[in-house]
Amino acid sequence: TRQYRDAWEKVLFNQFHDILPGSNTPESATHALGAFEEAMGVVMAGSASSLRSFAKEIDTSMFSTPDEPLTSRSEGGGVGLNTDEKYRFRISGTERGRGKTRLVHLFNPTRYPRKDVAEVTLWDWTGNPEQMRAFDTDGNPLACRVARQMTDWNHLRTDVLVEAEIPAFGYTTEKIEEGEKGSFCFAAMPPDPRVTRYRSNVMENDLVKVTFDDGNFAITSCVDKVTGKELLASPAQFVLYREQHAQEGVGILSGGNAGARGVCPQPVNLHQVGTPALLCQELDTPLCKKLVYSLKWEGFTIRVTARLFDGSPILELSVEMEQFPTGDETGVPHLSFTAPLQYHASALRCDMQTGILDRAPEGMHDGFTRNFLFGLPETGDRGLSLLSDCRYGCRLWDNTLHLSLLRASNGPDRYPEIGERFCRIGLAPTDGSVFALKELGERFAHWSFPYTTNTAHPGSLPLTGQLVSVEGGVSVSGVKMSEEGNALILRLANLSTSEPAKAVLRFGIPVSRAAETDLAEIEKKPLPLENNCLSLTLAPGQVMTVKIE
Repeated sequence: TRQYRDAWEKVLFNQFHDILPGSNTPESATHALGAFEEAMGVVMAGSASSLRSFAKEIDTSMFSTPDEPLTSRSEGGGVGLNTDEKYRFRISGTERGRGKTRLVHLFNPTRYPRKDVAEVTLWDWTGNPEQMRAFDTDGNPLACRVARQMTDWNHLRTDVLVEAEIPAFGYTTEKIEEGEKGSFCFAAMPPDPRVTRYRSNVMENDLVKVTFDDGNFAITSCVDKVTGKELLASPAQFVLYREQHAQEGVGILSGGNAGARGVCPQPVNLHQVGTPALLCQELDTPLCKKLVYSLKWEGFTIRVTARLFDGSPILELSVEMEQFPTGDETGVPHLSFTAPLQYHASALRCDMQTGILDRAPEGMHDGFTRNFLFGLPETGDRGLSLLSDCRYGCRLWDNTLHLSLLRASNGPDRYPEIGERFCRIGLAPTDGSVFALKELGERFAHWSFPYTTNTAHPGSLPLTGQLVSVEGGVSVSGVKMSEEGNALILRLANLSTSEPAKAVLRFGIPVSRAAETDLAEIEKKPLPLENNCLSLTLAPGQVMTVKIE
């Protein structure tokens, strides 16, 4: 549609070589942020509308969701929920259900089947949080719990964690309701509320064990429970550099230092010099463990929410930064997260759009990555990854992984980082194979399943379904509608640069014709279909565009 085309043009305009890295003037930055907000508004509104339209076609008539329009205030609650930078511009969780029985449709936009913990928000759910129950499409119980309940914009907001198993490029349905009370407490006296007990800050599941320093909250240990090996040689932590720049000849055109990296002398360890504060400690809770802390130093504040979900090797760190120091003639502040490796890493394995790139150790300049950076072990297969869905500058130096988070240059924009800033990073033990890293990166980037709620009604679609499954050593770098007509475009890439890869595409919808096209979607040759399946062979490193009708 015209709206999407206009939004895409705004996104492409912001790819300009000064706007993209932020090395532009304040006026240009303000204009770029406005264009970004307009584009994201179109995308989020269109995505939410599409999910609701899709949900209307799902047959949910086997459930019972009493229609109580005069007694329910839920429908419409949550407009704009989680659509800001802090929550990574998620699709708005606007309520479309009512009563104590809610139907939730969860969508998986990745090429990999997902078995994970989903986060959903129910509005004006009046049941007892201690009696919440969840079920899959076959009526099997799912682990779930209420993570938080509060009043939000005159609505009762209930944040729920629930198990989810969703096919690749597919969706599933879950029922959440109030169950029977299963236990009663007859104790004469509750635990003594005058005694406050704190545990050591250890977060652990079946895959990883992470230990934080009890005093300053640096990550002192990360044990890969697959191998039993420690991956950190010393604490992983936030460090602040002040880059030193030559006063003459800095910058390409403007004379500023936004586009020129300086020399970084001794870093400031914020865990050692800052004032730490423990804000929340939930280390025994099912489905998700959580630790929240803050560090304050000379007016600069970092607030970190660390979470470890059951079944996931990723320690997630949601970072809020406020009043970052400004750059001046004494240097440019530069915040990084560093992870010294216990093993020797021969290279830094970085994520590219259709593959990977191994970079040599580099101390002076950052390299680019998308969703992950991995310290490639000199021996063995498993090592440590840092992950991010919004930070791209990285390096391997002194056998330490570095991920750049904030940098406050002072030219051409004098104050580029005033106010609040947010980012989300991760720490995970993993296998170093290309396919395992790609899956880990996609899992981190798409941590939040798009979802919509529903009521009981007839429809033509099943409770769970799949657009297409992709088997073989290929990645899917894009799924879109064709520029002309009503066809589906899939862009595949062979992740190996030395071996051909076979791929099998099984479609969950009737397909009448398939063809290979070039990047402009001009057909090159038809592809043979058999039983609604497509078998392909991709040459080493090949990118192939497939058109499906």
